[in-house]
Amino acid sequence: MKKNGNGNIKSQKIFLTGERGVGKSTIINQIVHDMCTQLDLTLVGFQTLPGAVSADNSEDKIFIIPYGKYQRADLMDASSLQCKSTLPNPAPPHLKPVAIRDKKNQSFTAYPEIFDTLGVEILKMSQAQENTIIVMDELGFMESEAYAFQSEVLKILDHSATVIGVIKPKHTNFLDRIRNHKDVTVVTVTEENRDSIISVIYDIIS
Repeated sequence: MKKNGNGNIKSQKIFLTGERGVGKSTIINQIVHDMCTQLDLTLVGFQTLPGAVSADNSEDKIFIIPYGKYQRADLMDASSLQCKSTLPNPAPPHLKPVAIRDKKNQSFTAYPEIFDTLGVEILKMSQAQENTIIVMDELGFMESEAYAFQSEVLKILDHSATVIGVIKPKHTNFLDRIRNHKDVTVVTVTEENRDSIISVIYDIIS
């Protein structure tokens, strides 16, 4: 991974996709860790996590939070990152979930207004930083009616930020616009290639 002649890293927009549990977020964390170790970067963006900041730690609630502020136990500890998120810590008592699962039928109800408020705020703060890695982990179907959030994501893709993200293997108008964006490279992660795919991604970044 190298900086260009202006002292900035090569601008790339890379999204990993694949089935649930295949290791996409783990790979994202490893890439970000390596980039932070080798380059002088600011870490920004968001992650969606179940129960990360709720008082009851419920897996039935999904929250959107600044990337690197909380981590699941099965992923790389954020404290090991060589560059830290400069975004402010969220205030857990005031956070509302972007989705809640109905325990009876196991389906999620999305709350697009949370994406359109807190999600947009995180993305706007991320764009205000210089020489960044913007992490988007992850984008899926719950944002289908969060039009302000969608607009902010697409605005970032249209500009010269480096983006590393995860996109669900679903088809919605929003997700297909990301996949078809002229600057986006989508990399599919499988159980067979997940141990070697990082080198492919590094080739794209470099």
